[in-house]
Amino acid sequence: MTRKLLYLNGIAILTVILFHSGGWGLMAMFSWAHRYGASPGAAMYTNQIGYFGLRMIEQIAVFSIPSFLFVSGFFIAFTVPAYERTIQWHTVFTRLKYLLIPYLLWSFIKVAMLVVEGKFPGVWETTKLILTGSITPAYYFVILLIQMYLLAPWLIRLAKSKPAVLLLGTALLQILFHSVQYINILRPESAAGQIFITFLPKWLFVTRLFWFSLGIVFSLYRKQFSVLFEGKTKMWLGFTILLWLVGFFEWEWLTRLSGLRFIEHRETLVDALYAFTFIMTMLSFDKKKLIQQKKVEQIGALSFGIYLSHIPVMEIVGRGIYHVLPALLSYQLAFTLIIALTGLLIPLFMMAVVKRSPLKRFYVYIFG
Repeated sequence: MTRKLLYLNGIAILTVILFHSGGWGLMAMFSWAHRYGASPGAAMYTNQIGYFGLRMIEQIAVFSIPSFLFVSGFFIAFTVPAYERTIQWHTVFTRLKYLLIPYLLWSFIKVAMLVVEGKFPGVWETTKLILTGSITPAYYFVILLIQMYLLAPWLIRLAKSKPAVLLLGTALLQILFHSVQYINILRPESAAGQIFITFLPKWLFVTRLFWFSLGIVFSLYRKQFSVLFEGKTKMWLGFTILLWLVGFFEWEWLTRLSGLRFIEHRETLVDALYAFTFIMTMLSFDKKKLIQQKKVEQIGALSFGIYLSHIPVMEIVGRGIYHVLPALLSYQLAFTLIIALTGLLIPLFMMAVVKRSPLKRFYVYIFG
């Protein structure tokens, strides 16, 4: 089971890279069109294949963050001996150390990039951005995970005594969060939308607590959960494909209702169901039938370091193409592929170099 979860982690980080590279492709389509002589957003209409290709990539990847949290919850509970009521705090603090130090390092790298651009927001604003994981749009996940680990002692204790209560309570929170997302999507400027944006930011633990709790409960009751997925690959795969399609068209419908050409993707109820069925699908697969199993598992084991380092790599490559080769921006799928490949291969190269250099003793403080 642990190898399947590493594989799931590997698939999740690969799709995160695709998701973020697709974001750069959409930026080229909607915000950088002037660099190749088009009007803003015109490429959406002249390059329908490119637009829908990028949207498909975006929709596929929405399972990634739930999967990361599910796997993290599983492994944190896996370390707890059966005779103990919950995890020891020293174990939690050890995990936090290897999250916080690399996170701060890469956050300061991002701050340095802002300084070079002349966009330094000031000490107090920078502190707030780092504390909320907002120094880049993707780093909120680290702050989210830190909160989950801090809650782990209580979550594991509750999972051991009342697992149904934990799952039901966090599932209701998840449903509430996704329900209010529709207000944020359709009426972001309304009073209700502003309240939800203020009090339910995506870095706050309540927005994703279900997935971490599900991983904990699954870890503690693996045999009981196995009846959900063993021998049911076709069923879960069918649900996953169906919900992916529904989620794709749902977002197009929501975009039209918003009256905007493009809105930043947020997870909906359909996306949450898709993420759940995707996780069940991966757990149900026969290990022998997993594609490139060992390589994907290796990438899964390196996922945190890749997650932190691919963000600045993509930004440097994307902005470099903007300035040096703007004509490439008109080919959004090709541009996205280049961003994705460099976003994966350069971090892997950096990690390999550090492991083989005198800096190897600091590897865990750089990449986790």
